[in-house]
Amino acid sequence: MLSSQKLDLNAEATEDGTALHIATENCNVDIVKALVEKGASPDAANSWMYGSPLQRLFEKYYTSAENKDIIARHLINDAGADVNVHGGNMGSVLNAAILSGSLDMIKLILEKGADIGWQDLHGRRPIHYAALKTVQHFQLLLEASGDDEERLGITTKAKSGLTVLHFAVATGRSDLVELVLSHTSGTISINEPDDDGWTPLLWACRVCESWGTPKEISPEIVKLLLDRGADPSVRGRTSDDREWSPLKMARFHGASQEVIDLLTASPSKKKEDDWKSKFHVSKKAARTTWYCDLCLFHVYGILYYCDGCELSYGLCFKCYRYKEEFHPYHDKWEERGPEFVDDDEEEEEEKEDEEDEPKSSPGIEQVQDDDSEGDWSNDEAEGESKQTNKAG
Repeated sequence: MLSSQKLDLNAEATEDGTALHIATENCNVDIVKALVEKGASPDAANSWMYGSPLQRLFEKYYTSAENKDIIARHLINDAGADVNVHGGNMGSVLNAAILSGSLDMIKLILEKGADIGWQDLHGRRPIHYAALKTVQHFQLLLEASGDDEERLGITTKAKSGLTVLHFAVATGRSDLVELVLSHTSGTISINEPDDDGWTPLLWACRVCESWGTPKEISPEIVKLLLDRGADPSVRGRTSDDREWSPLKMARFHGASQEVIDLLTASPSKKKEDDWKSKFHVSKKAARTTWYCDLCLFHVYGILYYCDGCELSYGLCFKCYRYKEEFHPYHDKWEERGPEFVDDDEEEEEEKEDEEDEPKSSPGIEQVQDDDSEGDWSNDEAEGESKQTNKAG
């Protein structure tokens, strides 16, 4: 079929993009090389979701890391792919590579002149993505900029008001949070709110779960923020205009007793009765198999699913209010629940915890994620649920 003279290899057959987009998504080395040899452009950009084929390659975390490196080097070194082709949900190859590529690949992309100050559709720069990874990722961008923090946009807020600190607290890595604090002291407050009033502490009381981040709320990060002056009585709102305190958010995400104790024992807390009030109470949320395509955090509770997408696109309880701004392509949305785990399921989970057995959500295979790989795509086979923790 590739020998046909009339075949347009750069045509976008579906929302999946061109043939090369699909080949890189499947991480098929032979097909990628054959398509490039026959004239497929490595720079054909799918404007609204995936960007370039190279960007799409890095948005699939569960494919072969070895094949991913082979394809990336072939597209960049042999096919001459432009690392500054912009488009898609994540904006650039560099952003996608930071989340799910190896450090060596990120270095190669930087060496090829990737724009370290580029903002994606949501106003996030590469430094925001690096803040969701490790100290090594963050330092790599600092070095690439010549320590030009203004060029990197370290203190720049994303369009929803998020700072690098809001991202860093999700990692569970105190060394990264300390590094971010050292570079933002005096410019980003420990109680800096985003557009919904969420401070870094509120974000730390939510589970990210992807990109090598922990699958539970980190007591170490909560304590670090409280010790630095984070206000445990702050309140933020979600898309349904409900208000949340860090304590309520932590309970919603099934926090450990250690986290609960930290949030209720702070010297700056209000009256004891206030901390026992109904406002701070929440049932444990049901865990979905999705992460939010906007904030990149795992979805707990209600998933807001776009019914108009051929591709799977979903938003969380916080980001759904921004659907018209960041996903104006479709207007049919479906609420998928349940919001909370039922009593029987919660009792079973508590029993498993008491027995000190590994806990997993029904039907989800828990696989240890490494620091260099992440799960970006919400793709799922028709009629099947996507398993974000499944690495293969």
